[in-house]
Formats: sequence, structure tokens, C-alpha cells
Amino acid sequence: MSNVASASSLRFNAPPPDNDAQRATLVRELRVAKGFTLIFALCNSVEERTRQRTLLQNELPALRIQEIAVRREIPHLLDVLRATLEDPLPDAVFVYGMENWIPRDVVPRSIPFILNLNAARNHFIADCPRPIVIWMPDYLMRTIAAGAPDFFSVRSGIYTFASPLPEAQEAPRQTFQMLGYTEMAGLSFEGKQQRIAELEDLRTRLQNLPQEQREPLDEATIINELAEMYYAMARYDEASPLYNEALEIRRKTLPPNHHDISQSLNHLATLYKATGKYNEAEELYQEALAICRKSLPINYSDIARNLSDLAELYLLSGNFALAETLNLEALKIKRETLPPNYPDIALSLNNLAELYQVLRRYDEAARLYHEALEIWRKALAPDHLNIAFINSNLALLYQTLGRYKEAETLYLEALKISQRALGNDHVYTQEIRKYLARFQRTYQLDKEQPSQ
Repeated sequence: MSNVASASSLRFNAPPPDNDAQRATLVRELRVAKGFTLIFALCNSVEERTRQRTLLQNELPALRIQEIAVRREIPHLLDVLRATLEDPLPDAVFVYGMENWIPRDVVPRSIPFILNLNAARNHFIADCPRPIVIWMPDYLMRTIAAGAPDFFSVRSGIYTFASPLPEAQEAPRQTFQMLGYTEMAGLSFEGKQQRIAELEDLRTRLQNLPQEQREPLDEATIINELAEMYYAMARYDEASPLYNEALEIRRKTLPPNHHDISQSLNHLATLYKATGKYNEAEELYQEALAICRKSLPINYSDIARNLSDLAELYLLSGNFALAETLNLEALKIKRETLPPNYPDIALSLNNLAELYQVLRRYDEAARLYHEALEIWRKALAPDHLNIAFINSNLALLYQTLGRYKEAETLYLEALKISQRALGNDHVYTQEIRKYLARFQRTYQLDKEQPSQ
């Protein structure tokens, strides 16, 4: 079982994974792996995890495997690897022990270790050019998937080992819930279509279960992710009823100030904002922000995200003073709670730059755009959609300032990325293409003007 979707079979009363078969597949992968490869090995029993590591060592006598135990709190896994990897480098690395200090019910983005996995994702390739197998209970993988989705997205395989009862009794629902964490921005257009088909199938299978076996929150998780996929593809009419359905389930099932309700409110508000329903969006954003302020520490980054979303709405509706106040508060929270080069900081810098661009504070806008772009180029893949967003924003600014060649280069790069990530027909791809065509016509006219 080497992907998230196939792990869902546990939820539907399938037999537990065959540990010998899982181990045999992992052995084959480690034998042929070249360079950095990220692998998750899941098991809810400490004893079984230890036994499987020992068996793997015995079945791979030709490989030199270094084990690294991380049983106390650390901020950076990468720093530990840099400090402890043997010289010459081992053939593979086993990392384990994080469950000793990362609790089951933790808010994923409140753990610096998790955030730093995301921020340093691209550095693992150079600093540890070997397969890394991270051994953990499955709740910990869900935590990593939620708090470090970019890091999680580079995995090559997920191997699930059954636990002796009674520990294994918890595994089915936990394994099913992790389906809720997909890094949609990193999926290609075809990948998004495939993910929608998978989610539709999972939803149907869940709805066909006997009523006593259905878990409302599991269903809400799938419905919400399905809505996000439709939203990411600009299929708003299909996303809207799904967001509403997930919100209704969570309101009925969870306490009034639960963070998941805030998440659903925020998603629905973002959809309303995208379709011009500003009054409805403001009401939902305000409710989501109020829940976050009650349920989270005052400096927690989820509050910052809600502030940013509400600030963007005020920017669109022309309330510039309030938009600036909220954007500055969001940026302050993120700088205080996140690592220096964390992508969310770049998002707030971009948001503030967009506002200053509207206000014609061009020097401030350019400085913020460049700082955000530098962060994203370090933290994200070269063709990540966020790079396209900021390139198009900066291109528009350069166009305003008469820096035409720089603007055209950025427009072209943004269009190329958007076509790969969203497809030619997506509304955002069409928007970049429209701006580029208009720019090229204007630039050509400017070049044809006689010198004064």
C-alpha cells in the first residue's frame, strides 16, 4: 500500500495489511532508491515498529542503514540529520521516536518541528541524498500532512503495518481521516481530475455503509476536500453545495467554537468572495475569525490567515484602511510565530503589496513583492502556483512603472506555471493570458511611438 488513497481500504472493513508483504515491497523500494526519497512507515504499536525495523535490517544486509532516534523535542529534523549523518553517508536512514513528544491532539501548525519540515522541504534533497524512512503511528502522519503539506507531497510511498490488538482497533478511522489533507496547489490539472474521481468514489462508498458504521466527521472531511478540489478548478457551482453540506455536518456534530467549523466557514466565505457575494462572505469571515480568537492562542497563525482573508475582502470592496490594518496584524502574527522563510509569511507580504499597489505606494509594494518571491522560491517547487500568482502581480507593477521587459518575462513565466498547474481553460490561466496579450499590444504601441 504505497499511497494515501489505497490506505482508505482499512475503513471499509478490508483485512488488515499483510506485514510481510508490506515489508517485502519496502525492501524492494530501498534496494532501487536513488538519492533523496521520502517514505512513511506507519504502525500504531511501538513494539511492532521496532520489530519491523529489525527485520528490514536483516533482509537488507548489503545496505548500511543508520537509525536516528528523535525522542525529545527538536525544532529542525534537517539540522539533526546534518549533525548526525555518518561519513561516508549511509545507504538509507530510519528516523523514529517523534510520537514521544508530539501529542495526538495537537494543532499541527503549532509545532515548529512540523512547520520547519515544510519550510526546509527543498533542502533535504541536497543535505540528505539518501532514502529516509520515517517510522510513526498513523496519527502523526496525519499531523504532518496537515501541518507540512508541501513536505508530505514529496513522499514516494506509505507503508502500513498492522498492530497487535487492541492497538490496531483505532487504526481504521485514523487512516481514513488522513484523506482530508491533499496539497491541491501542487497537483496538475489531470491530478485534480483524478483526485475528484477518487473522492467521489470514497464518498459513495461511505454513504453506502450501514448507518451505524458511518462517521459524520469522516464524511464531512471528504465532502470538504471534494469542494476544495472543485473550487481549485473554478467549478464554483459544484463547490458551493458541498461546502454548505460539510459546514452543516460539522455544526451538528462539533462544539460551537470548534476549529473545524471555523475552517468550513472560511472556505465557504472564500467561495462567496470569488463569486462577488461580498456581504455573505464578510458575515462568514467574521464568524470564523471570532471562533478562532476564542479557540486558539492570540498569536496563532490560523488567526492570521482569517485576518488576511477578511483583509482581501475589504480590499475588493474598497475599505482600504481596514484592509491595511488587518494585513499588518496578520503579518505581525506570522513573523512572530513562524520560521523566517515560511511560505505563509510570503502570502501576507504579497497581500500587503497588492494593497499598496492599489494605493499607488509602488516602492513599498515592490519591496514586499520581492521579499515574498524570495521566500517562495526557497520554500516551494519552481513551478508552484504561488510563484505564478506573485509573478503576475509583480509584472503588473512593473508594467505600471514602465519596466516592460521585466514585466513580460514575469507574465510569461506565470502563464507557463498556470498552464501546467491548472490547465489552459482555468479562469486564472485565461486571466494571465488576457493580461499578457493586453500588455504586449500596449508595449508594441509604446515601442512604435517616435522619440520626443
